Amino acid sequence: MVESKVMNKIYRAFGICIILIFFLFSCEDNTIKPEDEGTIEGIVLDQVSSNAISGAIITTSPATNAIVTDNEGKFILPDIPVNTYSISATKLNYKKNSVSVEVRNDRTAQATILLTPEETILPEIPSGPFPANNSTDQPINILLTWKAQSLISSDSVYYDVYLFRPNAAPEIIASNQTDTSLYLEDLSYNTIYNWKVDAKDNAGNKAASDIWTFKTKVFPEYSVIYAKITDQNYNIFATDAEEGIVTLQLTNSLYRNWWPRFSPDKSKIAFSSNEEVDNHIYIINTEGKEKERLTDVPVSANYNNGIGFAWSANGDYLIYCSYDKLMRIKSDGSELRQIAQAPSGMQFRECDWAPTDDKIVTLAVGNSFYSSQIYLMDTDGSDQQLLLDDLPGAVENPAFAPSGNKILFTHDVSGYEVTSGRQLDSHIIILSTDSSDTTDVSQNKPDGSNDSFPRWSPDGAKIIFCSAPNYDDSKRSIWVMNSDGSDRKKLIESGLMPDWR
Repeated sequence: MVESKVMNKIYRAFGICIILIFFLFSCEDNTIKPEDEGTIEGIVLDQVSSNAISGAIITTSPATNAIVTDNEGKFILPDIPVNTYSISATKLNYKKNSVSVEVRNDRTAQATILLTPEETILPEIPSGPFPANNSTDQPINILLTWKAQSLISSDSVYYDVYLFRPNAAPEIIASNQTDTSLYLEDLSYNTIYNWKVDAKDNAGNKAASDIWTFKTKVFPEYSVIYAKITDQNYNIFATDAEEGIVTLQLTNSLYRNWWPRFSPDKSKIAFSSNEEVDNHIYIINTEGKEKERLTDVPVSANYNNGIGFAWSANGDYLIYCSYDKLMRIKSDGSELRQIAQAPSGMQFRECDWAPTDDKIVTLAVGNSFYSSQIYLMDTDGSDQQLLLDDLPGAVENPAFAPSGNKILFTHDVSGYEVTSGRQLDSHIIILSTDSSDTTDVSQNKPDGSNDSFPRWSPDGAKIIFCSAPNYDDSKRSIWVMNSDGSDRKKLIESGLMPDWR
């Protein structure tokens, strides 16, 4: 019995030992050993030139890290698991390439990747310009065109257009446009322009054209300027006195620009505008550019609306009406002074300066449009003489003949007077400053019409004027006739306030 118990204890102890031995060996087999690692060092080169390629993107399969090559084209992938890797390099304008590298434990594997440059396909260089290179006599409003396209049909091509204006840096006048044409407006006359076009594609490739040249036409000759209504207001136009075809619009404004007057040398044009509410005198060159405001004191009076001013014979000064004062101002805007005072109860409405530079004529009006007097005076405002005293009906528009001894004016010979200022039968009258004799040169005008705004031709042989039916708001047209009233011809279908140099 005792012996049996002892044996049982021995068997249990032996079993426990066996279990412990098995457990110990099992734990030794499941121990996780550290993973083996290595390093890859490499370089990326241009296959054609063998130059190092910096900024190439390096990726691996199986994936590790994504890095880029340094300035020497080199890269390093440290501490990556032992394995066989495919290493790829990519770079813009190069074909992608890969190499296979085996990484061993605690070893550094070397990799050289050669990239082949892709063929760069540039957009076609813009060519075939219009106007052709070195063209002359081109209009100031012109359509520029050229030819260019991408050699890859799926590519879009965009154009930057540069214009080289005289004495100015090149400017981009169109950017990223797809059309091969561009319309330019309001260039200067008699001016050389250079231009070029850059073609660009979606990849950022660029092809630049040559620099092309064209010259605009010489500024057209014209001898007549006038006002014409456009977009509910008036602007200044110019034409040839022989043809009467409107060729130039000199102002383009939403304000009332009218009463245009040539300077004696025909280099500048003065006109009035209500651009700044009050009527002021502005000056432009004969191309309609270089606009400057001349006056600070407005051109204004009873029934004036900005029509009362004139150039001096030498072009150094202008005179203008400002209520009961006749003002003189230098053509650069300086030396403003009063030279005459209107009679009591009257205001100056219109004026003109004799081409002979010795006299000024003025039209003074009272509280009524029909109350009017014409005065002759010296150019300093002295020695005022009453030439014409308050005729029944409207009197307007005194203007000197080139000889200086005759004056044109208009008179509604019907004597009609109403508050609206309507006229029924306005005639052009020539008044001699020497004898006060008058001659009616509107004997041949149609019945029921009014002649107005007369001016002499430069040689005094003709008169340019307006004519219109005598009903309210009728449209005026511009006519020309001989100085004796014969051979009346319509020059311009719509216009008023002409001047002729």
